Amino acid sequence: MGRSCWRRRQSPDAKAPLYAHKRIKRVKKAQCRSSARLIPATAATLGETPRRSRRSRRPQRRQLCCPAHPEQRIEGNGKKYFLHLLTPEQLKARGMADKRAKLVIQAYPVLVLSNEWLEELFCPACSTSRWCHVTKHDRVEHTVRWAPRDLWEQVAHVDPVVANPTVSEYTRREARRYRSKRSDGKRIYDPS
Repeated sequence: MGRSCWRRRQSPDAKAPLYAHKRIKRVKKAQCRSSARLIPATAATLGETPRRSRRSRRPQRRQLCCPAHPEQRIEGNGKKYFLHLLTPEQLKARGMADKRAKLVIQAYPVLVLSNEWLEELFCPACSTSRWCHVTKHDRVEHTVRWAPRDLWEQVAHVDPVVANPTVSEYTRREARRYRSKRSDGKRIYDPS
């Protein structure tokens, strides 16, 4: 009776006993490693890009650029307001077929998009913070545009234009007072 492939066999190139299928995997890995060493030398001759160095394999940060200044990177404070879709027309506007959009909205009456959100971003070139509509394509690539007013209707429980109802009118007026300036450019209240 012949030996089964699942029995332990002594590998000719190693001291430890191996299963037959593991020995095959080891040989395939060795072949892949040896061919990977040749790739950078041939890549330059073929005009392809060489393998990335160890430093460039680190996780990259997301690249957000200002819509007004495309060369300027902008930063956010991390607070994201994800968009909610309620109608099939909103899904169709994002490229989904009509029939499928209706089925998705029937299954999920409120569909939260994980790849689109509103975020307040600061641009050093503009020296202002503005609300932006961010669309995520992959871990690094994003599309940024200024958030239109009607997009806030798709965000639940948030409206940045309306003041906080828990703050009194007196407190709001006094907070605005110190930001306002006189005609000569000085502040109304100057402690010095």
